[in-house]
Parts: sequence; C-alpha cells; structure tokens
Amino acid sequence: MNDKSQIIRNIKIAFGFKNDTEFAKYLGITPQTLASWNSRNMFNLELIYAKCENIDANYLLTGEGQMFRNSSENSPNKSTSHLISGDNCDELIKYLLKRIKDLEEEAVELKKAEIGSDDARAATPGSYKKTGG
Repeated sequence: MNDKSQIIRNIKIAFGFKNDTEFAKYLGITPQTLASWNSRNMFNLELIYAKCENIDANYLLTGEGQMFRNSSENSPNKSTSHLISGDNCDELIKYLLKRIKDLEEEAVELKKAEIGSDDARAATPGSYKKTGG
C-alpha cells in the first residue's frame, strides 16, 4: 500500500484519535493542513515520525509491514479503549484483523526458523555430545 491518506488514517486510529481535528492538534498542525495532506495523498514524513512514538519508518514510507518498531511496544501511548464507537469500529476491526494476520505470519516464520536451526544442529557431526551410558 502506498496510499498516504490510508497510512495517515491507520495511524490516527491506532493512536486513538476520534477525528482529524484531534489528530491535527496532536501533530501541531491545523485541520486544514491535514485535509490538504489527505487530498494531495502526501504528508510530512519527518513530523509524523517525530510525533508518533515508535512508528516504523518503513511503514511510513510504504504502508507495509509493522506499524510500530518493536513488537513489545506495539501499542501507542494513548489508550485505545475509547475507539470502540460507531464511527471508528469498522476501521478498528480492519486494523486489528490485519494486525492479527501479520502476527500469525510472523509466528509461522519464527517457527520455521526455529525448526531450521534445530535441523541444522542435528545434521552437524559432533553438535550433540553423548552423555554417559
């Protein structure tokens, strides 16, 4: 995905902002500036990266991969409990389903890597020492 408007929308939802005005205020810009970014399908990369803690630079550039830098800090600072409202519910569900899918894929890859490293150790002569017997 390289739709900058969608990237901004996803970040806004993930950080728990109810509307563009709230998000613009957090960023230190006017709602008109945010609307302009959306209509021109662009945004100020440096500003978003600086203001949105733990946001992944690759996600900002491409819209692909993890939104946040480390899996241990995959939730933004702002509480998201108030997101469950009629206005944001569909977008939140889409975001969470994508997040679940990404984590499931990551778990499969980690499991494959773990199995691969176990197989490599087993195939290496002398990698396991016999104990008395």
